[in-house]
Amino acid sequence: MKPPYIAPVRAVSILALSIAALAACAPRAETPASAAVDPAIAAATERLMGMISCTDRVRSDDYENRFASTDCRLDLGATPEAGFGVVTFAPRTAEAELGETSVAVLKSSAEPPVVTLTESAVYDYIAAPELADVDADGLNDILIPLSTGNVNTTYGVWLQRAGLTFTRAGELGSLPLRTPEGVIFAQGRSSAASWTSEFYTLEADTLRRVAVVDVVAEDTAGEGDAMTVTSTVCSVRIREGSTLTAEALCALPEVKDMYGEATQRIIVADADPTFVWDDTSL
Repeated sequence: MKPPYIAPVRAVSILALSIAALAACAPRAETPASAAVDPAIAAATERLMGMISCTDRVRSDDYENRFASTDCRLDLGATPEAGFGVVTFAPRTAEAELGETSVAVLKSSAEPPVVTLTESAVYDYIAAPELADVDADGLNDILIPLSTGNVNTTYGVWLQRAGLTFTRAGELGSLPLRTPEGVIFAQGRSSAASWTSEFYTLEADTLRRVAVVDVVAEDTAGEGDAMTVTSTVCSVRIREGSTLTAEALCALPEVKDMYGEATQRIIVADADPTFVWDDTSL
């Protein structure tokens, strides 16, 4: 009777080594490097998302402490892929003449800012930067407040372009409005009984003022809290070469209905060579 077959130890060792070598060469499922969360990035993300949103920042009307501020976050779109703006108000004392507001634009918390937008002639920190699609291209533009009064806020306007780049287009005396034809305009109160609307075109990414409309209360009825405006004067100044008309501008609901159902008298201002069209302040 033959004894049971026993494979030589050396042969088994060679076979085991061959299997091990093949296993080492075979493709293996590995955890991608991106799956590992960098603690520094995680901390930066937590800080960014932990900042108060600029839309939730409570407006302060404390003019004696006009440079009191809270830094905040702007979400440039509905999803994180649209990017963020980190708003910083440079520290100033109440006695300071001007402040400085900066917006660092980021693609994500893992990357350095793509660009930082800075307004250095800021009269107060009462209002926070806002978003608006000024040029109707589908991208949110950034409006940085330069000064805020009891009614009006003047903004430095930064237009967003591809790749989260921005260009400063000028200033607007309110958040932007648009006519049915797409003309940009801003409105502000110029006195207790008058409002001013300024109309702009965009040329080479620069706001160019093309019309100014003043609506002034002319006649009133009643007294005290019961007083109503019964007629207004709509005074219009149009830049030479513009196709805008006084009748169309005064008929805009935002202009005509400023004082409810008041009747309206239209006046077209004569050409004035001393009028500075490119002074965009209300």
